[in-house]
Amino acid sequence: MRPRRGSSSRSCLEIPLTAGLAATALTVALAPVLVAVGAIAAVVSKVILVVEREEA
Repeated sequence: MRPRRGSSSRSCLEIPLTAGLAATALTVALAPVLVAVGAIAAVVSKVILVVEREEA
């Protein structure tokens, strides 16, 4: 990664493609785990979600 501050360049941060792909793959791999942890936390903490529709 190389931050740029020059006025001639429009990019402010350059990230190599392989680093971007690795971060994307890691996020995709961890997403189901994070959803499961969130669901378990909601059940354990007895969260109640109420959705109400306002009458116009």
